[in-house]
Amino acid sequence: MVSRMIEARIILSNLSDEYVENPQKDFPVGMLVEGRVLSVDPQSGKVEVSLRKSTGSKSKKTDDISYSDLHVGDIVDGRVKRVESFGLFVIIQDSELVGLCHVSELSDEPVLDINSCHKAGDMVKAKILKASFIPFFSSTGYLTAIS
Repeated sequence: MVSRMIEARIILSNLSDEYVENPQKDFPVGMLVEGRVLSVDPQSGKVEVSLRKSTGSKSKKTDDISYSDLHVGDIVDGRVKRVESFGLFVIIQDSELVGLCHVSELSDEPVLDINSCHKAGDMVKAKILKASFIPFFSSTGYLTAIS
């Protein structure tokens, strides 16, 4: 509650700067939290809050990795953003860059069920096999293959 009379809403993407695997466990009902007010609608009394430490702006931090910092053969740390039947989308640590690791590049052995090997939020090490910038609805780019 923002006050005794006003309750605030926090959407899942604003719970944390990091991936939250189990929001109900990490943020139980009634838990006192400290956040930043994002918007207020005086007519309806609705308030939206963020618990993220970052401001949400896309301004680059000084330690962020950019596309030009990556080279074929580099080994990077990342977090699985999404699992699809054709591969994994991986967010490269300390960046907003996303890479696709094709299912054929996951292992030397054939991967029969990608969902049994990886899930969203898993931390992985990846090797850059090919890097090409493709504009995609934002200023971030996609790396076409990492494994």
